[in-house]
Amino acid sequence: MNLIIFEYIIYFPDETVRHYRVEIDKKSRRIVNTNIDTEDGVEWTDLEYCQCENCPLNKDLYPKCPIAHNLYSLIEVFKDQISFEEVSVEIISEQRIYKKETTLQIALQSLFGILMAASDCPNMNFLSSMALFHLPFASFEETILRAASFYLLKQFFQKSNNRFYDFSMDGLKKQYEAVEKVNQGLLERIQSIETEGDASLNAITTLNAFAQMFSLQYELDLASIQHVFADLDNH
Repeated sequence: MNLIIFEYIIYFPDETVRHYRVEIDKKSRRIVNTNIDTEDGVEWTDLEYCQCENCPLNKDLYPKCPIAHNLYSLIEVFKDQISFEEVSVEIISEQRIYKKETTLQIALQSLFGILMAASDCPNMNFLSSMALFHLPFASFEETILRAASFYLLKQFFQKSNNRFYDFSMDGLKKQYEAVEKVNQGLLERIQSIETEGDASLNAITTLNAFAQMFSLQYELDLASIQHVFADLDNH
């Protein structure tokens, strides 16, 4: 099977159920199919509409922002809903099922994260490998550990193939700084939409906080996860 499939099922207190299916190609690490509406005719998803300051794409090849296009249908659906609304979420993958009682904001944060990481946005490329091993509702510590591990393993393969490598983690810091700019651009897009709720906006804000916190954690030499690798013989 060449696809990684995640199914998100969100249950609301009024018995409304929303079901989203995301299929990612293992080789390209890109989304190849969703059951999310893709009839995108809205202006706020145009590439040059609040375009991120670090966006390298050309509107002739990408008339739509890849991330905004992936998210627009969800944002339109949830734009008038309140972020702290309690929901039940079920996420089904081939290996396991995740279930969580949480808020709509956190549910959307998880779904937005995978739709962004497996998009065609060049600034998100480094997250596409993690998308194949998506961990819903990851804590900050888990995110730090996963990101650092994926980055360093890639550097190992780079070195093995006689290509440029960086074990200093400087490259990872720069990648997360780029993600911060992408998230800021998305926030500007979403803020331009007339809404009565805040769920979608707060989901993006939370994702941006992870990117900012990672940059801070880097400056602290990844101190929050250092204990995981401490020599047990010294205890």
